[in-house]
Amino acid sequence: MIAKYSALLEPVVNALQSIALDVVKASQHVKRILQLLKSHRDNPERVTDDIIKDATVVAEKVGLEEDITPMPRIVGKQRHRSNHPAESPSEFWKRSLIIPYLDSVITSLETRFAEENTPSFALSKLHPAQMQTMSVENLTETCETIAQFYNLPNIKLSFGSNSGIINQTQQIKPLLIS
Repeated sequence: MIAKYSALLEPVVNALQSIALDVVKASQHVKRILQLLKSHRDNPERVTDDIIKDATVVAEKVGLEEDITPMPRIVGKQRHRSNHPAESPSEFWKRSLIIPYLDSVITSLETRFAEENTPSFALSKLHPAQMQTMSVENLTETCETIAQFYNLPNIKLSFGSNSGIINQTQQIKPLLIS
């Protein structure tokens, strides 16, 4: 299960560790992943059944003939592990593993990639590698977003007077590629 959801996040991790470092695109990709995770959270029975089915197939391949999904014993007074009331093994694993894990991943991603963080993600657009591919209009729009978020009225003037930066980076670009 963890490998399945980690594989969904791998492209985001790679994008955030790459030289290009486009945090805004990574944030948009995370939003799509969140939609998928929330759909899994809304239907945990299907996710649980898929995991149990996969575990059963693996158990058969390695020669285990006993039931691999028994429900743990439930006692009146529990001290060291979760004691979720359940009617079936599937229900137990759904309540004790699937739902808490999905809730944790969803909450973590929503916190880190919240909408209010978007202007701060725009700061990555001011990296020279990003500026090389931007038009003057895009750069101006990005600077305005940053200026409003951080209350920096002079940032627009700084870039407005240095619009030659774009032309210089366009000239440097062929040198950087080779």
